[in-house]
Amino acid sequence: MLQKSNVTLIVNGIGGVGKSEIVRKYMFLNEDKYENIIFLEISEKTTFESLMITSFKEKLELDKDSTIDTVIKRLQNISGKNLFILDNLESKEDFEKLKILNHNFDLLITTRLKNIDEINQINLDVLNDTDAIDLLKLNYNTDEEIGDIVKEYLGNHPLFIKLTAKSLRNGFITLEELKKKKLKDIDIDDEKTFQEHLEDNFNRQYESLKKEDLKELLLMLSLFPSLEIDISVFEKCFDDENIKNKLIKLEKNGWLDKKENSFKLHQIIKEYLKRKEELDYEKVKLIFKRVSDFINPDDSVVNANSLIYYIHIIESFLNDYEKYEDEYIIGLNDSLTFLYYSLAKYEKAFDIQDRMLELRERLFGKETNKYAVGLNLKAVILNELVKYNEAVDIHKKVISIRENKENLNIDLAISWNNISIVYEKLGKYNLSLNYAIKALKINEQILDKNYISLSISYGNISLIYSKLKKNDLSLEYSKKALKIIEEILDNNHIFLARSYGNISMIYRTLEKYNTSLDFGKKALKLNEEILDKNHPELARTYLNIGCIYKDLKECKKAKEHMEKAKNIYGLYGYKKSEFHKSIQFIKEIEDNIKREENLKNYKKRGKYCKDLEKEN
Repeated sequence: MLQKSNVTLIVNGIGGVGKSEIVRKYMFLNEDKYENIIFLEISEKTTFESLMITSFKEKLELDKDSTIDTVIKRLQNISGKNLFILDNLESKEDFEKLKILNHNFDLLITTRLKNIDEINQINLDVLNDTDAIDLLKLNYNTDEEIGDIVKEYLGNHPLFIKLTAKSLRNGFITLEELKKKKLKDIDIDDEKTFQEHLEDNFNRQYESLKKEDLKELLLMLSLFPSLEIDISVFEKCFDDENIKNKLIKLEKNGWLDKKENSFKLHQIIKEYLKRKEELDYEKVKLIFKRVSDFINPDDSVVNANSLIYYIHIIESFLNDYEKYEDEYIIGLNDSLTFLYYSLAKYEKAFDIQDRMLELRERLFGKETNKYAVGLNLKAVILNELVKYNEAVDIHKKVISIRENKENLNIDLAISWNNISIVYEKLGKYNLSLNYAIKALKINEQILDKNYISLSISYGNISLIYSKLKKNDLSLEYSKKALKIIEEILDNNHIFLARSYGNISMIYRTLEKYNTSLDFGKKALKLNEEILDKNHPELARTYLNIGCIYKDLKECKKAKEHMEKAKNIYGLYGYKKSEFHKSIQFIKEIEDNIKREENLKNYKKRGKYCKDLEKEN
C-alpha cells in the first residue's frame, strides 16, 4: 500500500497485537526507499504537540515561540520521498494536524482509536482460533485440548498467550488451574474491558514471581525504553554480578523478550509495571550515578561514538524524573551532552548545558568546581560552534575558579588545554603554546606516562608547532601522542583517527605526500566506521585527503573527496569558512583538470599537424 506516492496508512488495534512491530519492520526493510525517515512515539508523559516541538527544535531551528504549526510548515518544505511514522496516536485532532504532511510524506500511523476517517487502514485483530492454539503450543508443548483456554480465557490475544505459555512451561501455573478459572471474554472494541483483563493477567503473573529480588529488578526495568537493550548496558547500570541470570529468569517467566544478547520489555508490560508500584528513588539514583560515572565528559578514554544507543536510555530516565533537581539529574544531562556533542549536535548539547548551569548555580553556587564543570562544557561546545571569543571568556571564568581551589591540578590542566585550543583557532599561536605547555607540565608531573590526558597535551602542542611552521617538533609531539593512544585505547577510538589525521597533515607540510596519504587513509577508514555520515569531522578528513591528492596531481580523486567534504559542510551554517574553502579548492581542481585537457588536446593537434606535413 505504501509503495504508491504519498499514502496515509493507519494500523489500528488493541494493545499487544503487534502494531508497533509491523511498522518498525516496514521501516527497516524499506529505509533505502526514502530520503528522510521520521519515527516518533507518543508515550504516557508526552503530548503530540510537545513531542513534535522538542523533536525538531534543533533540526528545524525552532525558537521559543514556535508552535506545532511552525513545525508542520517547515516539514512541508522537505523535498523528495519521505516517511513519517507516528506510533500510538491518541487523538483524532492530532491526526487532523498531521495529515497535512501527506503531500510530501508517506504517513504510517499506529493507534488504538477506531474513529479515524481514513481510506487506507489495516485493522490488526486478535489471532484466529487456529493461530492462537499454534502460538501457545509453539511456546508450551502439549497434546491436551487448549482451544477453550486460548479463546475464552486468553481471548486469542498474542501477548497474553505468550505470557501464559511461559508460565506453564516454568510450572507457575497448570492447565488444570486455567481450566477451573472463570472464563472472561475480551471485548476488543471496549478498551476498558481490555485493560481489566490485562491487569488481571499481569497481576497473576506478577504474584507468581516468588523471589523479591526478581520483582524489584522487573520494576527497575520499567525505567528503560521499550527497545532491545544489550546485556552490557544492564551490567553497567546494575551493580549485580548475577544480572544476566536474573534477566534470563525474567525472560523464561514471560516478562522479557530475548534476542541474542539483548532483552526487551514490551511497552504494555512497562506501562503496567509503572502503575503497579512506585520505584524507590534512592535505588533509582544509583543507576543514574553509574551511567553518569561511565559516560563522563571528562574521561577521555570513553569512546562516546560507540555509546550513542544510551541517548534513548538516558532520555527515558529523564522523562520519568524530570521533576527532580539534584546532582544525579545533572550527571545524566552531562552524559547526554557528551553523546550529542560526539554526534556534532552542538546546539542540542548547548541547550542542555545552558539549563544545567542554572541548576548548578542554585545547588552549588557560582564559585564551586561543580559549577565550573558546567561552564567548561559550555565553552567546549561554543568552540565547535565557531564562537571563539565567547568560549575564551568562559574558559577564563573557569580558570579563575579553579586557580583558587586546592587539589584541582588535573581540572586546571584541562582548562588550560581547552583555552589553548581556542587561542589556536583564533591564530594566537604563542599564547596558545604558553597555555598548552602549562597543561603539559601538570600532566607530566602527576599522571602516569601512559595516561590519555598526556596524549591530548602532546597532540595539542603538535598542532600549535605545526601552525608555527616548526614541523619537526610538531611531528615529534604527534608521534608521542600516537604511541600512548595505540597502547591504551580501543582500535576504533576517535582519538586514534584524529592522531592519524594530524600526522597525515604534518607529512603533507613536509611534502612527503605518499606517507601523508597513508596516514590520511587510516584516519578516513576509522572515521567512516565511527562517525555519522554527515559529521563535520568526517568532512575535515575528506578535505584533507582531497588536498593530498591535489598535491599528487591526482585531480579526479581530489575533486571526489572535496565534493564529499563540501556536501557535509553545507549542512552546518556555522561552518561557512570550511564550506567556502571546499568550493574554492574544487574550483582550483576543476581549473587544473581543464588545463590538463587543453594541454592533451593541444598535443594531439600538434601531432596531427606533423603527421599531415609528413604525408604532404
